[in-house]
Amino acid sequence: MYTLFVTIPTLTLRLSGPYYGRCTLLLLRLWYFVVSRKCLRTLPDLRFDFVFNGVAIPMYLRYPMDIAVLREIFIAEEYALVSVPEPKVIVDLGAHYGDTALYYHARFPLATIIAVEPNPENFDRLIKNTFNIPTIIPVQMAVGDDEGTIELYLTTSTLGHSTLARPDAVGTVLVPLITLPSLLRKYGFEYADLIKFDIEGAEFSVFAGVDTRSIAHAFVGEVHIDLQERGSVAIFERYFDGANIHTVPIAGEGRYLFSAVFED
Repeated sequence: MYTLFVTIPTLTLRLSGPYYGRCTLLLLRLWYFVVSRKCLRTLPDLRFDFVFNGVAIPMYLRYPMDIAVLREIFIAEEYALVSVPEPKVIVDLGAHYGDTALYYHARFPLATIIAVEPNPENFDRLIKNTFNIPTIIPVQMAVGDDEGTIELYLTTSTLGHSTLARPDAVGTVLVPLITLPSLLRKYGFEYADLIKFDIEGAEFSVFAGVDTRSIAHAFVGEVHIDLQERGSVAIFERYFDGANIHTVPIAGEGRYLFSAVFED
């Protein structure tokens, strides 16, 4: 009920842009989308023509959970915890179906966005949602502290896949693995203005062996203490020594919103 009568109306106002005459149609389509997916789970993707920051964002949605993701990104703007003036290079680790990449594209249309997503289904959706945007580069890989291949543990939620073993995993798939510095070099960069991450606990291994100051100006993402046996926010903060750090707990979930900015 909260999704239908709070989240969706708020999302409609947020993503209808200046074309308020289309609000009612968008509202009804979003309601239809959620209700129909709750009743029939095999319906095809439904296209929505959103507008954010004056930029048109065509987006195909598949699951009711997609609405919750849009709420986090476009209403709560969780990944706007840092202010980076006109970034040229953005790395999106855990790009899901393209939601955050499209958010950053709308905010910074000239930025190159390397959108990294290892899960095959999510990656197919990422391609579908960003194929006509040349500044977004989809990459089907996992990022970690080594290179080669790694098992990705799959869950029933499109948001829960992880390179860490999970008790709720329903299977695994082997995916390519790359380090963060190698990822940047692969696409012709040595440095990123912003790195966003939501990679289900793998953030500890990604940043443990990286000189974070030399690889990016700012970082923002989720730290998953709940998926770490001996992890803590304090341990994670050590990887960003000298940065301005901001941490916000997500109540009751063992997760934290984290940002770090290195001053020039």
